[in-house]
Amino acid sequence: MRRHRIVTMDMNTTFNLEAMAHCPKVQVDYDMFHLVTKFGRDAFDRAKVDQANALRDNPKSRQIIKLSR
Repeated sequence: MRRHRIVTMDMNTTFNLEAMAHCPKVQVDYDMFHLVTKFGRDAFDRAKVDQANALRDNPKSRQIIKLSR
């Protein structure tokens, strides 16, 4: 029987739960593409929230920021 030490996967809760259920001692490494994508998306969302908060006194402009993606 082989012994798995590391598993690489997408950042998906279901994948992680299955890996932990079947290989509880395995080290999970997430692939770089998904790490960079998540970081970029989180940074963009944070900037968007900050900008929307700065535009509290201008509802029309704030709505444009809130609906953008």
